Amino acid sequence: MHVLEEILSGCRRQIRLIRVLLISEYKWYSRYELEKMTGTKIERKLLQKLVRCGILQYDDIVNKYRLNRESAIVNAFRNFFREVGYLL
Repeated sequence: MHVLEEILSGCRRQIRLIRVLLISEYKWYSRYELEKMTGTKIERKLLQKLVRCGILQYDDIVNKYRLNRESAIVNAFRNFFREVGYLL
């Protein structure tokens, strides 16, 4: 477990999810694919919350998600994760 996940343990799923999506920002993923990649259960509520916050984009035709690369929050996460060594 990375120190970032340990410090923000209540947010572990969100942190892992954002990290996984930052690794391949341009790809769309199903909830099942995200669960496999993060190793955690990803509830629809969480994904919907991240869509509402502008962190994720959702395509309801194919039922898939990806990062909103234009979001200032996503850019801040990207920079922060790189700075602390959570994203290479």
